[in-house]
Amino acid sequence: FRGVIEALPRHEQLQALTAQYRLDPLHELGMDPANLGADLLADYAHDFTAMHMPWMNGLARGAQQQLLVELFARVRGQELTSILELHCLFWRLERELTHIARLMTVTPSVLPQALTLIRTCDIA
Repeated sequence: FRGVIEALPRHEQLQALTAQYRLDPLHELGMDPANLGADLLADYAHDFTAMHMPWMNGLARGAQQQLLVELFARVRGQELTSILELHCLFWRLERELTHIARLMTVTPSVLPQALTLIRTCDIA
């Protein structure tokens, strides 16, 4: 499934993932991944970080989640609003995230500087 979405042009991926989700039984139960609310989206991002990001020694999962969410918001140009966006961005940036995780494992004390760099650099 992921491969099918990733094979599409980047500007079509989120739309295709949303269309696929509409076929899921959760959609029939009223769960809207594009409109979860900030608290539920943050909870999902925390669980997503724990499941998909490499462990970074010296950084708690909350700090890892902050790094992930802020990087995705910077790349996207605005805050995340959907778990489907979270997945699309992770798939697109997985290799870079692995490199960031390795660097942060070696130098966890630079998290504040890394977050400042993410917030201010031109990475879109």
